[in-house]
Amino acid sequence: MAALSGRLWWRSGAALGRTAAGAVRAQELAERLRTKWSEEEKQQQQQQQQQQRARELAALQRVHPNVLAKALRQRAVYQDDEVVVLNKPYGLPVHGGPGVKNCIADVLPILAKMLVNMKAEPLHLCHRLDKETTGVMVLARSKEAADRIRLLFKTRQVEKIYW
Repeated sequence: MAALSGRLWWRSGAALGRTAAGAVRAQELAERLRTKWSEEEKQQQQQQQQQQRARELAALQRVHPNVLAKALRQRAVYQDDEVVVLNKPYGLPVHGGPGVKNCIADVLPILAKMLVNMKAEPLHLCHRLDKETTGVMVLARSKEAADRIRLLFKTRQVEKIYW
C-alpha cells in the first residue's frame, strides 16, 4: 500500500507540476490579453479624441464671427496697454484660406471692440500658430507694438515651448 500511495503521490506531484506550468501559461496569456485590450482601448480613445477635435473644428467653422470673437475674448489670459494674450483653441486657423470660413484675423476688429480699454484701432497679429496647435497668441494693440513684438519673434528673443 505504501508503494501505491507513493506512486499516486508521484503522479499527483507531476500533475501538480503540469498544473503549475499551465497556471503560469494561463497567467501569461491573460496578461497578453490585458495588454492587447489595453492597446485597443487606447486606440479607441485616440479615435474618439480625433473625432471630438473634428467636431470642435466643424463647430468653429459654423459660428457667427461675433460668437467667435466673444469666445476668444473669454480666452484672454493677459491684457495691458500694449498687448492682449489669448489661448488659441484647437482647429481655429489664424489666417483665412480656401475652405476657411472663420479665422482669428477676420474677427480681430470685432474682438478689439469687446476688450477693455481698447481704442478704435484694431488688434494686430504678432505671430501665428498652426490650426491644429493650441497655445498662447500675442496680439498687439498698436502697429508700433506689433512691430516690436514681431522683431522679438524674428530675432528669437521669445522663448517658445512646445509640448
